[in-house]
Amino acid sequence: MLFWKKMPSLWIGNQIAEFSDLDTAKAIAALKIYLTFCLFSKESSSGRRTVELTFSNLCEIASLSRSLVNEGLKILYTKGLIKNISRLYGKRFIPSMYSKTMMMDGANFPSKGL
Repeated sequence: MLFWKKMPSLWIGNQIAEFSDLDTAKAIAALKIYLTFCLFSKESSSGRRTVELTFSNLCEIASLSRSLVNEGLKILYTKGLIKNISRLYGKRFIPSMYSKTMMMDGANFPSKGL
């Protein structure tokens, strides 16, 4: 088991201030979803980071209601932090995790015991 996961970190300095303009609950939901994606993502040979979670999985893992998951995902899509490529895979979410930034500027996120 790997004890660290990659997390893009360049956006933190550039876009985290934009989260203060949002409704607090929705901003927290977006951040929780983003961290969940970082923890459960896998890297392909091309460097693209993807995660495959259902809406129900996201609700359970992030401890969020369906409406907050919906709002959080909208924020992440709007800010360009994730890209939904699920149309190819039915009802599963398979977002691509900001791959250019991941290769240039990534941080290690502790995941031991999760």
